[in-house]
Amino acid sequence: MKQLFVTFFCLLAFSAKAQLTHTHSSTRVAQSMPVGVRDGINVNAPNEGDVTLVLRVPRRTSPQHTWQNPDIPQTYELGRNRVHVIGDFNNWQPSSRYEMKTDSIFYWITLTGLDPNRLYRFQYLVDDTLRITDPFTELILDPWNDGMINQHVEIFPDLPPFPEGYTTGLVATFQINRPEFEWSQEALDFVPPRQQDLIIYELLIRDFMQFPSYDRIMDYKFQHLIDLGINAIKILPNTEFDRNNSWGYNPNHMFAVDKAYGSPEAFKRFIDKAHSHGIAIIMDIVLNHQTNHSPMTKLFWDYENHRPATDNPWFHAEPTHRWNVYFQMNHRSVHTVYFSQRVAEFWMKEFRINGIRFDLSKAFTFLGPHPQGTDYMERACPVRIQYWKDYADFMWNINPDFYIILEHFADNDEERTLANHGISEGRPGMMLWGNMNWAYSWLAMGYSEGSSLDWAFAKGGRTDSQGNVVGGRGWKAHNLIVYAESHDEERVATRVGGFVNTDGSRVHYGYGRTSPDGTYNTRHLQAERKALVATFMIPLPGPTMIWQFGEFAYDGPLNLCYTPVELGGTGIGTFPADQDGLGGLHGNCRTGRAPLLWHYLERAENRHTFNVFRGLIYLRLNHPAFTNQRNFVYRTGGDATDLRRWIIAESYVADSSVIILGNFDVVARDFIVPGIPVNGTWYNFFGANHFNIGSVVVTNHRMNITLPPGAYIIFTKERQDNPTK
Repeated sequence: MKQLFVTFFCLLAFSAKAQLTHTHSSTRVAQSMPVGVRDGINVNAPNEGDVTLVLRVPRRTSPQHTWQNPDIPQTYELGRNRVHVIGDFNNWQPSSRYEMKTDSIFYWITLTGLDPNRLYRFQYLVDDTLRITDPFTELILDPWNDGMINQHVEIFPDLPPFPEGYTTGLVATFQINRPEFEWSQEALDFVPPRQQDLIIYELLIRDFMQFPSYDRIMDYKFQHLIDLGINAIKILPNTEFDRNNSWGYNPNHMFAVDKAYGSPEAFKRFIDKAHSHGIAIIMDIVLNHQTNHSPMTKLFWDYENHRPATDNPWFHAEPTHRWNVYFQMNHRSVHTVYFSQRVAEFWMKEFRINGIRFDLSKAFTFLGPHPQGTDYMERACPVRIQYWKDYADFMWNINPDFYIILEHFADNDEERTLANHGISEGRPGMMLWGNMNWAYSWLAMGYSEGSSLDWAFAKGGRTDSQGNVVGGRGWKAHNLIVYAESHDEERVATRVGGFVNTDGSRVHYGYGRTSPDGTYNTRHLQAERKALVATFMIPLPGPTMIWQFGEFAYDGPLNLCYTPVELGGTGIGTFPADQDGLGGLHGNCRTGRAPLLWHYLERAENRHTFNVFRGLIYLRLNHPAFTNQRNFVYRTGGDATDLRRWIIAESYVADSSVIILGNFDVVARDFIVPGIPVNGTWYNFFGANHFNIGSVVVTNHRMNITLPPGAYIIFTKERQDNPTK
């Protein structure tokens, strides 16, 4: 249905554009571009008040690389006959005065006599028929979707109008004297956390509250993040994407903030507020693919097959891997490499972001299926490794502490090489996505099979029941981002207990385990089991990530549909029964709007889970056992799948170690924990009422204790205020 909708509007646009086109005969003028200009919109260049527009138009004249011929030399030529610029400055009419000159594979033009304070709308008219935007524009106008942005509340104040009646399709903009954003002194003084200390909150702006925007989150919901104590926010893609209702993985313009969440200035205010509160901002950026609304797909397009043409310099004509959506970028092309570097540079400098998570990074440079097997994409690839080394060095040359995060999931040989890159030169190394959803889900449900956390220990291993160090992946730094949930993974609480509607019916059945005598059932203890999982995730060495609302055991299923009347709850952040927009109403339950369950925080068990998360984060970022750590031991009662787990985090600071115990089983279990650094009394961090265990006395550096099913205890040598209240 969505594809039909897009195709319908593309046909309308093509028809209208044919009616508005004026054909001009001309002789193309070749002339060198002004010194210092580059692709895109160059304001005040070459002189004050001038704007020089540069459009890269290289047609591939050689075959694309394939896995059979990966080293074919790539050649290009100027790929279009002529280009005019049309816009507010010429009443949208092409003429010889506004025909662009050529320089090698570029078209360019310098506009003079403009009002420096006016926002100008414009397009490129290519070969008298094709109307496209500039790929580097920072604000586009959309005739199909902009009208819905301020429908309920003001999301984007003073949104510029589309030039109705003058043109069709997406429109680019520029302004010479754009007001400079004034960053607060607190934001300017912000020092981002070390990579190994990151507690990342993965945030989908669209699903965080009712009628979401950067400004409204700051006004109504940002305090929740401050109270939680996280020190980084990873925002799901918010560069301009098709339509307004999306996860954001359908981008079309990589330099523009999507207007569905607010203006570029509002996003800067959001970043400023985060930095002022010690929170880093990481953008999720999609450079694996773009949609057919990208000007770079349109410039060389195969209309018969509805895909990029084989001579497109930026895109593969057909995808090279099975995870691809839309149209895949070709990162073996020098033109794609240049574009990708400009994308990173822009967000780093203009918006002062602290990191980028690259979606589908493993697909970059991949050339397609291979006869050696379907796992060939996962194997260490020298070309891909070199690509990421070069790209990382480019970003670190701008900011040596910049976070570079790859959604890679390749063989450890490759991930280790990328994680270690640059460390010997004083750079932080790249971070890799560390999906532990399956293991944490099994633990939460109370099953031992599949519950090993060994893969989470990239630097160093864990200690087995005999005291031997096992596992480990040979990394030089803690650069694995461990998470139990992400936007792509089912909620742990959903796997455990399912999801129950307000009328008592089950939308999703949980798979939690019950004790043999039936007295303990994990399906009825979703919030408690989620807190247990957090106790063995947040304290692990290195960065970790929380998917939004996981901190209060959100249990809305990932792939099932809802209707608003089923959800319950009131107030800001909860869908009213008459509101459109949930996934089920559009048939896309996975990426459609999810239910807002802020009212869970009014339920004692879910509020307790939130407070456990908050206490764990505080401990992880402030206690000497983690900030001045001498040794970290993770052990089980037996083999890697034993449901008795414990952690000993030893500090260089005397009497400042931490002992963490967890019983993931559904029956009580005895723990004999050797290697306790200090004898004497150890106190329950969560308070004496927490599982009715207030303190324990350690003798001979050994702790003997029995934990009821599902119990999680953190012991410290000093008494702590109860953080769960």
